[in-house]
Amino acid sequence: MMTEASWWDSTSICSGRVPITYFWHALAAEAPAEQHVTNTVAALMGAIRDGKSRVWHQFTLATAEGEFRSRLRRALDGHLEPPDEIKRIRQSHPAKLYEIRWQHIHVVERGANGPGPRHDVSVRLLEGEPESLTLTAIGLRVHEKTVEDESRHTQALQDDEINAACETYWKIMAQHKFVPNRRVSTVDHSDDTV
Repeated sequence: MMTEASWWDSTSICSGRVPITYFWHALAAEAPAEQHVTNTVAALMGAIRDGKSRVWHQFTLATAEGEFRSRLRRALDGHLEPPDEIKRIRQSHPAKLYEIRWQHIHVVERGANGPGPRHDVSVRLLEGEPESLTLTAIGLRVHEKTVEDESRHTQALQDDEINAACETYWKIMAQHKFVPNRRVSTVDHSDDTV
């Protein structure tokens, strides 16, 4: 059983300085490694593109996508820096869950007569690292972190996201969906924009 101290000291493989295998939960394990990255980036973009309340143009889209792709690829190379870029999610269950963190994704809200104020949002990729799959991370869920004035409400929203990620994690583990030791070293870094 993990103690309180060992829980927080537990290091993600995404910061272990060795390449890892990565899967996006919604894709088949047989899909090319690059497709798992691309689908994760698309999900991250979907988390911040909330319909009609934000204004997007090529620069803001390319910048956000580049930041997501760059950090994800650094995770796959094992080069994230805790706790700013990755942090253990504390829950009362044995799953090893982490959040890959983006703190300053620029968005522009829609104003009454066009583009309104620009501000930063925080985005999270919740991922699991099953001990049964050597050096493997599974992307489970993405979301824009909602920060409300009432901290209890903010915590409840975050708990909902974590609970949904846990449900996906346990469903995947029960299905034995992913196979160990497929490396992502074939991921092409040539189009990184950040």
